[in-house]
Amino acid sequence: MRWIDLLTRERTCPCCNTPLRDLLYLAYSAPEEWDGDNTSQDNDTLHSAKGDILTNDFCRILDRHFVRTVMLLPFHDIEGCLILGIWVHLDKPRFDQFYETYPSGKQGSMEMQFGWIANIIPGYPGPHACCI
Repeated sequence: MRWIDLLTRERTCPCCNTPLRDLLYLAYSAPEEWDGDNTSQDNDTLHSAKGDILTNDFCRILDRHFVRTVMLLPFHDIEGCLILGIWVHLDKPRFDQFYETYPSGKQGSMEMQFGWIANIIPGYPGPHACCI
């Protein structure tokens, strides 16, 4: 019921008094395994960087590769969804394919990619397989 209340009642930003009419968006800043600074770098640095790195949309930790994705969680009797920004672990070939197509924005036309949710979602202990 709290989610429905957050999504349906009128709210204003406490800082600027702007009406908040959009759905609630939540996002993880990095995969759970990330042990470094959560300040992300530009996506272009991933190609030339050595070692572990966190960019705006990609992460590499040792030999593990992650992409930032969006999970839409629908609510019963409400038009919209809760939008949850999560990280997904992909194997290296799928990660490379995703990374190479990223600048063109063609991920939507790619075949489904199998991965694992790389964040802990409260109330849903993992690990959880997913398709992106």
